[in-house]
Amino acid sequence: MISFQRNDTLAWQQAYREMLIALTGRRFRVASLLVVLIVFLDGLAQYFIQPELFYQLFWTRFVTITAIFLLFLLIHLDRLTRFAVYFSFLGILVVAADIEAAIIATGGYQSPFQAGLVLLILAVGLLFPYSFSQMMIAAFMVWLIYLFPLDTQDISDSRSEDAFFLQAFFLFCATLLALTASFMTSRLREHEYIGRLALQAEREKSESLLLNVLPEPIAARLKNGEEHISDNHDSVTVMFADIVGFTPLAENLQSKQLVILLNDVFSRFDQLAKIHGVEKIKTIGDAYMVVGGVPIFNADHASAIADMALEMLQSIEDYNQQQGSALAIRIGINSGPVVAGVIGRQKFSYDLWGDTVNTASRMESHGRSGCIHVTESTYRQLRDSYKFDRRESVEIKGKGLMQTYFLRNKGDGAH
Repeated sequence: MISFQRNDTLAWQQAYREMLIALTGRRFRVASLLVVLIVFLDGLAQYFIQPELFYQLFWTRFVTITAIFLLFLLIHLDRLTRFAVYFSFLGILVVAADIEAAIIATGGYQSPFQAGLVLLILAVGLLFPYSFSQMMIAAFMVWLIYLFPLDTQDISDSRSEDAFFLQAFFLFCATLLALTASFMTSRLREHEYIGRLALQAEREKSESLLLNVLPEPIAARLKNGEEHISDNHDSVTVMFADIVGFTPLAENLQSKQLVILLNDVFSRFDQLAKIHGVEKIKTIGDAYMVVGGVPIFNADHASAIADMALEMLQSIEDYNQQQGSALAIRIGINSGPVVAGVIGRQKFSYDLWGDTVNTASRMESHGRSGCIHVTESTYRQLRDSYKFDRRESVEIKGKGLMQTYFLRNKGDGAH
């Protein structure tokens, strides 16, 4: 059983009504063309078989085709689409009146055209997306037209009387069938619509969860059936950030407090990543990893990461002022080529590999508290627009002696 909040219920009911109006309009357009075709063919047959009847009903047929065609044109106007149900009622009246004219012209209640009203009732119940009450209105209109000439026709003889009651019986049966069909199909249509809404909501929820795990272009490739996603990127900028002294800090906090702290800090970083158009890759404990230029290339990836790093330091200061804490982070940045892809079948993740990633991690671990430690390759891309402090050569594990820099702020490039 699908449950909705009150506002959601009102929203889907309004959407459902709009869908029914649009569906009624489409069905009426089809019905209009069918009516015009049937009336035309009927008149054509009368012209060759019963010429006198053709001329007798000529103007009735002409008015019927003209009225239906006019309604057909009006319902195509966007401003009038919301009146589709009323147009369909008018169409039913026109067709029923046309049939009744043929009945009167061919023998009153003994006319073979009487079957046309029965077919009209059945067709309306099966074709139009009426609710039970709307079908009742449509059936009532047809019955009124059927009974309207009653006082002008002589049914005193048994033959006419039998014909009247026989046709009324068939019309009554057709009405019951049409009402039942309308009731059942309207209920089925409503349940299907609610089901589609629920399915759409679940699909959107699944896609939202997928986008929380994977970048949007990568998620789209997975949904399109691509099984193995692996891309080479020649120039990206990778950043690692780590909370200084997190291990002793964690020992002094309760588990819930620890999770709240990390969630608050990393949520701030997530917002900055979104603002600067870079991609968060993952968090590992108290470490935060982000990359610029992946999965969509951005020529300014180094600047985007540098700007984010500077704002991360400011974000930690703001957090400390708000919470009365003394957190500090180390940040390491490196630029170069990487391999990016999706790994795993369950709980899959989008990740980066390569020496560029390893070196960025080393920049963080060999950096200083409250500083942004960058490699020579990143420095070369940013030196004209940012200020740096040149650091003495540092022995980096697995890399040997490296010349590195501390990013100070955005400026004219002097250092």
